[in-house]
Amino acid sequence: MNAAEYINSSGRKVLEYYPPDTVRLDFHFIITIDKRLRIGNPYLKIENWLTDLPTGIRLLDIWDEGNIVCLKIQDLKTLKPAMLSHNLDYDCDFWLWSLADLDSLMNLSNKKGSPFY
Repeated sequence: MNAAEYINSSGRKVLEYYPPDTVRLDFHFIITIDKRLRIGNPYLKIENWLTDLPTGIRLLDIWDEGNIVCLKIQDLKTLKPAMLSHNLDYDCDFWLWSLADLDSLMNLSNKKGSPFY
């Protein structure tokens, strides 16, 4: 972990570390309670909303390098490790991957106006 926090070029705090094992990553494609990710916890990963089924993964590590956040993950079925990354200054609606925890998805599905309701 390189910095305690990262404020992007729009002036918004998008990354904050909570040692020893939790990171807050404030992007709309992080669907977890308070946008927090914990190393060692399982999540659902979606890389392509149109064709891929969600994949169960475990978050192995997370760090930032300049304006890039890197996540090392492990597929829970195949046990193969992989990397995800995202530019912390990118402020648009398009994303290449998404992570969610089951509790947050269940809360989303129970809210009126949610696409899952």
